[in-house]
Amino acid sequence: MNYYGSRMSLRDQPDLSLHQSINILLDRNSIHVLYRDLLPPQIKSLNVSMNSIYSDGLITSWPNTLESINLEDNQIVDTQIVQSWPSALREFLIDSNPLEEMPQGLPDSLEILSMSYCCLREIPVLPSALKTLRVFYNRLKSFKVLPSRLEYCNLAHNLLTSKIFSNKLPSSLTYLNLDSNNIYWLPKNLPDSLETLIVSNNNLTSVPRVLPRNLCMLVLCNNKIKSFTVDWKSGQRIKSVFIRNNCLVENMLLQSQIEKVYQADNWNQEVHSVASRVFQKAFRQYKLKKGMRTWKRVNRFYKEMVSVAMHPDFINRWSTVETWSQWKH
Repeated sequence: MNYYGSRMSLRDQPDLSLHQSINILLDRNSIHVLYRDLLPPQIKSLNVSMNSIYSDGLITSWPNTLESINLEDNQIVDTQIVQSWPSALREFLIDSNPLEEMPQGLPDSLEILSMSYCCLREIPVLPSALKTLRVFYNRLKSFKVLPSRLEYCNLAHNLLTSKIFSNKLPSSLTYLNLDSNNIYWLPKNLPDSLETLIVSNNNLTSVPRVLPRNLCMLVLCNNKIKSFTVDWKSGQRIKSVFIRNNCLVENMLLQSQIEKVYQADNWNQEVHSVASRVFQKAFRQYKLKKGMRTWKRVNRFYKEMVSVAMHPDFINRWSTVETWSQWKH
C-alpha cells in the first residue's frame, strides 16, 4: 500500500505509525524534522524530497525494513547525527543538498547511491555491492577504489584529474561519464565491459590506441585531440563517435570500424581551406594603400547613411527643424 502526502503544505510529519503503508511519499512539503516513531512498522520506501529538513532533523536510527530513502532537495549539510542506516537499504538519494561529507556507515547492501549537486570534495570507501554511482556537479578532486560490482558511474562536472586512473577501473563497468573535469590522458587498460565513455570538455590530446572491445559510444568533444589512431581488435565496431571541436586534421569517416562520426568544427582540410580564404581576403585589404583604405571606409559609411536616411520612418523628417530635446530623445 502507498501513502500519498505530496504537495499538502505539511509542516510536521504526519503520524503513520498505525498505518499499513509500505511506500510513503511526503515530498514537496515544509517538513523540518523526521521521527521514527511516526513511521509505519513495515515501511520499505520513504520519499521526503523537496522539504526543509536540516542535518539535526534526520532520524538517528532508521528502521531496518527501509530499502529506499529519498532526501533530495533539503538543507542537509552532514549526516553525523545518524548512528545506523537501514541494514536492507538498496537505494539512497541525497542530491541537491549542501552536503560537504559523504554519509558514513552506509550498509554493504546499497546498490544505488546518488549525491549530485552537492559540495563534496572527496569520496571515501564505498559499499561493496554498489552498482550505480551518481556524483556529478561536486568539487571532487580524487576518490579511492571504486567497488568491484559498479556498472554505472557519473562523475561529470568535478575537479578530477588523470590521477583517478592510478587504481584500475572495475571490470563490470559499462557507463563512465567524466565530462567537464581536468583529464589529460586516458589509461590503456580500460575495461572491455565499457559500453559508453564520455570525456568531453577536458584537456585530452590523444586517444588510447587500444579501446574497450564492447565500446559503443565515445564522446570526446571540446578537447585538444590531434590524432585518432586505434589498434582495432577483431570484430570490434563503435556505433557513434562524437569528436567535435578538436584539433583533428584527418577525416575519421574513412575508418570502417566506426558507424557514425560527428566531427564538425575540427581543424580538418575543409575548415582549413575556409580559414585560409578568410585570411587571404583580409590580407589583400590590408595591403591596400592608405588612401584606398580610407576611400573604402568612407564609401561603406556613405552606404550605411543612405540606407538609414531612406528608411520609411524618416519621410518628411528633414523638412522641419528639430529642437535639442528631440535630438536628445
